[in-house]
Amino acid sequence: MKRVRIRSAIPLYLAALVWLLAGLIFPSALLRLGPLVVVAALSALAYAAGTKFFPGREIEVRERADSGDRELDEQIEQARAQIDRLAQFSAQLSDPAVSAQLERMVRAGHAILSELEKHPEKGEQVRRFLNYYLPASEKLVANYAALADAPAKGENIRSGMRAVEGVLETVAAAFEKQLDSLYRDTSFDMEAEVSVIETLLAGEGLTGGGIDRRSGAPKA
Repeated sequence: MKRVRIRSAIPLYLAALVWLLAGLIFPSALLRLGPLVVVAALSALAYAAGTKFFPGREIEVRERADSGDRELDEQIEQARAQIDRLAQFSAQLSDPAVSAQLERMVRAGHAILSELEKHPEKGEQVRRFLNYYLPASEKLVANYAALADAPAKGENIRSGMRAVEGVLETVAAAFEKQLDSLYRDTSFDMEAEVSVIETLLAGEGLTGGGIDRRSGAPKA
């Protein structure tokens, strides 16, 4: 995400208003250089004042995926759109328990795509997630939202909604497990580095029994 400033149009309107008023009140004066310069200066002042009091606003814009793999980037963009729809359903639905599970899916989903964009070589690890689990989950939630919007809810509708509600926690956990799997190699590498450091410190006589992994301090 990057922040982009959207300029307000009001300063331009103020500057144009100066010229409009000058033309209506002193139409012939604008034919002479002196009054023309004065009006131009007043217009510039109006624009400067407008930019001070109406600076515009900043918005966050998500940059397009750029993993270096064009086909993967297209998959990431498609997946982002599906996750965005899950976020929209989360905001739309009134059941807080359902929204909570959807928020877990959204957080994990975006984290997966961010890691994939940084490390496109991990694409094979999430192929089924991108091609099946995510689109199937988005479709399931879309159907649930349609049932939730039904003006009258008979037993079939309530039964279908309960079925979805019952599986959402499992789906959210699967999203998080998929994210965790992407860091498996990193975790192994870190553990190996910790082991090497423990061995070196012990060899130098700087620790009596290695490093306490819970606190990070040398063991007594």
